[in-house]
Amino acid sequence: MKIISLEEAVKMLQDFYNQNYQNFFGVKFVKRTTGEDRKMVCRFGVKKYLAGGLPPYNFLEKKLLPVWDSQVKDYRVIPLDFNLKELTFAGEDYKISESIGEKKT
Repeated sequence: MKIISLEEAVKMLQDFYNQNYQNFFGVKFVKRTTGEDRKMVCRFGVKKYLAGGLPPYNFLEKKLLPVWDSQVKDYRVIPLDFNLKELTFAGEDYKISESIGEKKT
């Protein structure tokens, strides 16, 4: 497992989002609302289930990335702040070094 910084993880997610990355990937983070760990297998760019209209807020302004969660078959968001813990892209596992409970070195 490769260890990367929070900044590298956020940049990786934003780059894949901007490229409309269509493959599934894994993410682990702490939910903002409950403080529980959340694991998702998800992907960007799924539009099949959109009901129409605009979202009630700008995701990027709130440091969130919208994804399709393949396990619950619904849209979810990934927080792009200190809550990120792990990522898996194309078989590569990444641990985010500034996860909760860890100090920056």
